[in-house]
Amino acid sequence: MDQQFFFFMLERVFRVYYYVLLSTVIISWIPSLRHSAIGGVLYALTEPYVRLFRGRFSRIGMLDISFLWAILFWSLLLRIISIAQAGRTVSIFTVLAMFIIMVFQVIQSLLLILLILTIVRLIFYKTQSPQGRHAGTMMDMVLNPMVQSIKALVSKKRFISHQRLLVYLLLALAVGYYLWSFWVGTLLNLLLQTLA
Repeated sequence: MDQQFFFFMLERVFRVYYYVLLSTVIISWIPSLRHSAIGGVLYALTEPYVRLFRGRFSRIGMLDISFLWAILFWSLLLRIISIAQAGRTVSIFTVLAMFIIMVFQVIQSLLLILLILTIVRLIFYKTQSPQGRHAGTMMDMVLNPMVQSIKALVSKKRFISHQRLLVYLLLALAVGYYLWSFWVGTLLNLLLQTLA
């Protein structure tokens, strides 16, 4: 009973911090809240932990994805504690399978985000407002490294408009997302069956 109570309390603490991490991500998207008092408190609570995940694989262009890795790892710990709380044995295989599942889901989410971002950027080519141009510039900071990679693959010498390169990128992301969802989905189903 004491062990169950320990894991129960530990699971509650980890779940609260998990929601703190999610709240920090949401607030970081809202400029008016990002620099508010609550934003400062959440930043102080999460930054020491998130800093552990900043490194070589924490950026896509100007997009900082260290928070995604931090939430991924915390979700893994939370899942392990939940299994222990239920009285089940936590094997190395179970932990590895859960980690693989979560990594694949994060990559799938990133592909979807980049796909949507590319579509929105192409739509913004039709707007002439200053706000639209500013938003387009912000999106280019994320997409340009991939756009340059597409340009290097297609043609290094011949001029290709940025808009057409974005269309090529959109096609590449759409194909990548479909293949990832199909093949990885099959693998995830196999892993989930082993965990059931």
